Amino acid sequence: MESRDLFNTSKRLLYKVDWENEYFHIGQPPTINMKSFLKTISNYFESKKIHLILDRQNSRSIPIIDLEQCLTSLDFNYLLWEENFSFVIEYNSIGVFRKGRVKNEE
Repeated sequence: MESRDLFNTSKRLLYKVDWENEYFHIGQPPTINMKSFLKTISNYFESKKIHLILDRQNSRSIPIIDLEQCLTSLDFNYLLWEENFSFVIEYNSIGVFRKGRVKNEE
């Protein structure tokens, strides 16, 4: 998918997310607890590819093994979606993140 398509899909699904009630503190770059954050991501997401949503022109899909390199330099808000857009992690630049799942529409 192109950056624009990833961004638009994320934007469309974001209002359907059922967020967990808890925020987790992991710190801000460069002191972010990346090891703990990556462990949470790999435990929460089943896919080997993650959609990194930054903005309309700079969103992309990346292999989960390359995630640390991509996230280390980011010091602003972003979303991480599982490949099939069913689970999401929202990172906020104040050093916290939360997890959510897209609600099934029945």
